[in-house]
Amino acid sequence: MPGPDTRLPSIRDRAAKVLASVRARLPANRPSRRTLVRTGAVVGGMLVALILFLGLFDWNYLKGPVERIASSRTGRIVKIDGDLDVKILSWTPGADIHGLRVSNPAWVAGGGDMARIDRLQVKAKLMPLFRGRVVLPLLKVDNPQIALLREPSGRNNWTFKKRSKKPASLPPIQRFEINNGHLSINDRKRKLLFKGRVTSSEVQGGHSVQAFRLLGDGTLNGARFDMNLTGGPLLNVDPDRPYPFNALIRAGSTRVAAQGSIRKPFDLAVFDTSLAVSGSDMADLYFLTGLAFPNTPPYQVKGALARRQMIYTYNGLTGRVGDSDLRGDIAVDAGRDRPLMTADLKSRKLDFDDLAALLGAGASAKPGETASPEQAQIARTMAVNQRLFPDTPLRVERLRAMDARVKYSADTVSSERFPVRRASVDLTLDNGLLTMDPVMFGFPKGQLAGLVAINARQAMPQINMDVRLTGTRLEEFAPARFNGVVSGSLIGRAKLAGAGLSVRDFASHANGQVTLVVPSGQMRKGVAELMGVNVLNALFTDKRAQTELRCGVADFKVRDGIMTAETILLDTDPVLASGGGTINLKDERMALRVKGHPKEFRLLRLSLPLQLEGPIRSPKFGVEPGAAVGQAGIAAVVGTLLSPLAAILPFVSEGRADDANCQALIGRAGKPGPTQKTAEKAPLAKRG
Repeated sequence: MPGPDTRLPSIRDRAAKVLASVRARLPANRPSRRTLVRTGAVVGGMLVALILFLGLFDWNYLKGPVERIASSRTGRIVKIDGDLDVKILSWTPGADIHGLRVSNPAWVAGGGDMARIDRLQVKAKLMPLFRGRVVLPLLKVDNPQIALLREPSGRNNWTFKKRSKKPASLPPIQRFEINNGHLSINDRKRKLLFKGRVTSSEVQGGHSVQAFRLLGDGTLNGARFDMNLTGGPLLNVDPDRPYPFNALIRAGSTRVAAQGSIRKPFDLAVFDTSLAVSGSDMADLYFLTGLAFPNTPPYQVKGALARRQMIYTYNGLTGRVGDSDLRGDIAVDAGRDRPLMTADLKSRKLDFDDLAALLGAGASAKPGETASPEQAQIARTMAVNQRLFPDTPLRVERLRAMDARVKYSADTVSSERFPVRRASVDLTLDNGLLTMDPVMFGFPKGQLAGLVAINARQAMPQINMDVRLTGTRLEEFAPARFNGVVSGSLIGRAKLAGAGLSVRDFASHANGQVTLVVPSGQMRKGVAELMGVNVLNALFTDKRAQTELRCGVADFKVRDGIMTAETILLDTDPVLASGGGTINLKDERMALRVKGHPKEFRLLRLSLPLQLEGPIRSPKFGVEPGAAVGQAGIAAVVGTLLSPLAAILPFVSEGRADDANCQALIGRAGKPGPTQKTAEKAPLAKRG
């Protein structure tokens, strides 16, 4: 059994010795009153000396270090030409700076200063500073001169060394005075020249009213520009109550009116306002907003604009664009290298004529239609010159300045020329690549839908389109004078690619294929007889009699703006017609020729090919002048005429069953039937 632990007494002894040693070193008595007084006097003297030092210190000795620190942080030369006076020993410490200058960056020609301020006074409340909050009871700026400059490339003189994507924000200011301020802007990217006067100390009726006001004028894209921005009184501003403001901007025909408030003065990252905008063309808003809006007829819209940090929303938008109504919501994320706009827009009724302005064709010049004078003049000029494609340059370079995701739909469409009943488009813009997929126009039956893409990532934009016509009816597109002449289902496809700076430029350089097919239908028998110029039969055929239209095809290959007809076919009971020709998209003229081949012998037949010639916008239909052509047998042409259908139909219909009649016609090609044998036996008509 182990014995008692002899180490415990030794530990206790050592602890006692240490405690005794500490007690021996402590003073025997507490400090005397005299000692405390002396100590207090020394500390008090030091505080008094510090106060006297701070009160009498000439802060101008620190101008150099302050200038160097400010210059290092901003990347600019910052100078204080006058006095620097700092008051620290106060419940509202502050600074008074005279002759403050901030230079332009080195790349600005001629150098100079971006900002000059004769006197800047700022005070802060002391107690909130201990809680990490800055509240300014006074901010006074005398004779500020601000000159802002931006180059076409986007480089500007207001972006400092430490670039921040956060919105401008000032701490709460209870008294904000701006006396005789001047602001000049030379924005070569937005084509804005502006000179304005800024003040918050207006004198009215002998009394000084501390209200903010920015008033100025200049030019924007060569047109007159005016701005009148006003705010509420800047005396005794409550940092916890919204600060109201009003703005009125006029830029050429564009007018912007806003009335709202900043939730926490003067945090510009959060505000709400009602906003009404009107003008002759939405595209002009690019110079105000930097956003690439399309060309439009005159418009007026209103809604609620809000900002939350770098996100802007324009909700409850309502108004009119041309003769079409518009409603929806828009949001813009401005915190990206390229702003991103998302929108969901709708129209109850879209006036089809308003779409012409989107392509640079102006708007309709008809009485009662909404159009600016410039747009109406463009429309009149195109009509006089019988032009279909506008040559107004498309501002595709703006597509590289932003991204977008937009949905638009129209419940109904009003059009005098086309049987359009509804429309929609899903639009995506990504770094200069604009894609409309799908873009759709609906008809009473069927639709025209597909993809249109504009690649503006290079100087010369590339345009691609692939659209299909499905489920439609031929008679819906025929002019009124052809009512009852022809009817049937209609399908088609246009696949084109080209480069150009305008719609006409693109059409003039387009390559691809355009095909229309009538798989089945009916045609007035007298018209069918006339296609072969079977005069006797046409004269004595009942005008109401119909014949089957088995298949109709018009297939064009497009090369460098020239549409060349590779197959024109119209198969009816009495006649198989074929033709050819061209449609020139460069000079917008067409020359097509169709000749009928009777399936049965005709006693009296004068074979003169029919032709369609003249401007695309208004071609003329007639008979080709000259000598009559000999009557040829159908078997001589049927093989070469029908063989291309095997390649054409898959391009258009993707194997659907609605091309059955044309497929059957292909099957009959090259197989002599009764009608072909009859034609082969028919004697040829003598030429001339």
